[in-house]
Amino acid sequence: MGFLSKEELNKIGFKSLGNNVFISDKASFYSPGTIIIGSNVRIDDFCIISAGEYGIEIGSYVHIACYVSLIGNELIKINDFV
Repeated sequence: MGFLSKEELNKIGFKSLGNNVFISDKASFYSPGTIIIGSNVRIDDFCIISAGEYGIEIGSYVHIACYVSLIGNELIKINDFV
Protein backbone atom coordinates (compact mmCIF):
# COMPACT_ATOMS: atom_id res chain seq x y z
CA MET A 1 0.00 0.00 0.00
CA GLY A 2 1.35 3.41 -0.92
CA PHE A 3 0.58 6.46 1.17
CA LEU A 4 0.03 9.97 -0.16
CA SER A 5 2.78 12.50 0.52
CA LYS A 6 2.13 15.64 2.57
CA GLU A 7 2.06 17.65 -0.68
CA GLU A 8 -0.49 15.27 -2.22
CA LEU A 9 -2.64 15.43 0.93
CA ASN A 10 -2.60 19.23 0.86
CA LYS A 11 -3.69 19.26 -2.81
CA ILE A 12 -6.84 17.30 -1.95
CA GLY A 13 -8.19 20.37 -0.16
CA PHE A 14 -9.38 19.10 3.19
CA LYS A 15 -11.04 21.63 5.48
CA SER A 16 -8.44 20.77 8.11
CA LEU A 17 -5.62 18.23 8.22
CA GLY A 18 -3.59 17.27 11.28
CA ASN A 19 -0.05 15.95 11.58
CA ASN A 20 1.21 12.41 11.05
CA VAL A 21 -1.61 11.48 8.67
CA PHE A 22 -1.24 8.38 6.47
CA ILE A 23 -3.80 7.98 3.69
CA SER A 24 -3.65 5.28 1.05
CA ASP A 25 -3.30 6.39 -2.54
CA LYS A 26 -6.23 4.04 -3.22
CA ALA A 27 -8.70 5.85 -0.91
CA SER A 28 -11.38 8.12 -2.43
CA PHE A 29 -12.66 11.46 -1.09
CA TYR A 30 -15.72 13.43 -2.18
CA SER A 31 -16.36 17.02 -1.01
CA PRO A 32 -13.00 17.18 0.80
CA GLY A 33 -13.57 20.85 1.63
CA THR A 34 -16.01 19.70 4.32
CA ILE A 35 -13.77 16.98 5.78
CA ILE A 36 -11.71 17.51 8.94
CA ILE A 37 -8.97 15.00 9.76
CA GLY A 38 -7.12 15.10 13.08
CA SER A 39 -3.57 14.00 13.86
CA ASN A 40 -2.19 10.46 13.90
CA VAL A 41 -4.79 9.15 11.48
CA ARG A 42 -4.48 6.25 9.03
CA ILE A 43 -6.94 5.56 6.22
CA ASP A 44 -6.35 2.32 4.31
CA ASP A 45 -6.97 1.08 0.75
CA PHE A 46 -10.36 1.31 -0.95
CA CYS A 47 -12.03 3.52 1.66
CA ILE A 48 -14.69 5.90 0.39
CA ILE A 49 -15.13 9.08 2.41
CA SER A 50 -18.02 11.09 0.93
CA ALA A 51 -19.12 14.14 2.89
CA GLY A 52 -22.53 15.71 2.57
CA GLU A 53 -23.57 19.24 3.39
CA TYR A 54 -22.57 19.01 7.06
CA GLY A 55 -19.23 17.28 6.58
CA ILE A 56 -17.18 14.59 8.23
CA GLU A 57 -14.99 15.04 11.30
CA ILE A 58 -12.35 12.41 11.98
CA GLY A 59 -10.63 12.85 15.34
CA SER A 60 -7.04 12.06 16.30
CA TYR A 61 -5.57 8.58 16.77
CA VAL A 62 -8.08 7.00 14.39
CA HIS A 63 -7.51 4.06 12.02
CA ILE A 64 -10.02 3.50 9.24
CA ALA A 65 -9.43 -0.01 7.87
CA CYS A 66 -9.72 -1.25 4.27
CA TYR A 67 -13.06 -1.02 2.45
CA VAL A 68 -14.77 1.24 5.02
CA SER A 69 -17.26 3.72 3.57
CA LEU A 70 -18.40 6.89 5.32
CA ILE A 71 -21.21 8.39 3.27
CA GLY A 72 -24.00 10.73 4.37
CA ASN A 73 -25.56 14.15 4.22
CA GLU A 74 -25.65 14.82 7.96
CA LEU A 75 -22.52 15.28 10.07
CA ILE A 76 -20.48 12.11 10.52
CA LYS A 77 -18.22 12.40 13.55
CA ILE A 78 -15.57 9.89 14.60
CA ASN A 79 -14.12 10.72 18.00
CA ASP A 80 -10.50 10.42 19.09
CA PHE A 81 -9.01 6.96 19.72
CA VAL A 82 -11.51 5.07 17.56
